[in-house]
Amino acid sequence: MNEGSNISEEISELKSNIAKLKEIVNKANSTKENKKNLLKQAKENKLIPKDERKQFSLDIENFDKISKDKALIKNAKSKLIELELGMALSEYKNLKEEYTQTHSEIENQVNK
Repeated sequence: MNEGSNISEEISELKSNIAKLKEIVNKANSTKENKKNLLKQAKENKLIPKDERKQFSLDIENFDKISKDKALIKNAKSKLIELELGMALSEYKNLKEEYTQTHSEIENQVNK
């Protein structure tokens, strides 16, 4: 049963980390879009020098890297499904053992 609780803890922690990563990715997307709009305004109105605009463009690319990092989330979801299916199989095996034992006891009682 200890293994089951360890797996439950792992599932819970993985769900929490997936949610955190999704939040970070969403925040990066939002920040990236805001920076893009500000940069566009700065270019149109020539508010900042070209070298600063270049630096802001690089910053936007960095946010873009975070916002596009969906592979890790996909892998984490796969692992989560694997763990949950493992838990379900374990629960099924436990129920099957209980069922078999109880079934045998009832048959023995009926056939006395």
